[in-house]
Amino acid sequence: MAEKSLMDEMLAGITKEVKEAEKKLEDKEGKKEVKHPKLKEVADHPLVGEVRGKGLIGAVELVANKKTGESFKDGSVGAYAKQASQEHGLLIRAVAGNSLAFCPPLIIEEDQINEMIDKFKLALKDTMDHVHASGLLQSQ
Repeated sequence: MAEKSLMDEMLAGITKEVKEAEKKLEDKEGKKEVKHPKLKEVADHPLVGEVRGKGLIGAVELVANKKTGESFKDGSVGAYAKQASQEHGLLIRAVAGNSLAFCPPLIIEEDQINEMIDKFKLALKDTMDHVHASGLLQSQ
């Protein structure tokens, strides 16, 4: 009988931990829309053609001409922006040529989202400098 009581206590403790983790996740799901308004801060940047996403997954497409939406000829600008992001301490992926994917963990906090966007803005500045120096930007 004592073993069952010990087992019941262990299960109750595990159940409590799971419920607390689920509550944390629910809280995060309620906050996840915070990220995209923050990510949309970069939408006006001359290199950004589109900002898209759902939940905690987002992408920023870099373009050679913001007015026409014309893409860069290859994925080198996306690769440069990815590397610049990494140099600022932000791990993102270059996907579909010149789009950059943001896939933060579900437990990300709002201040970490702000830090992520700040680092990306620095990488965009570096990328813009590179694009100008390389003559890759189309006339706007």
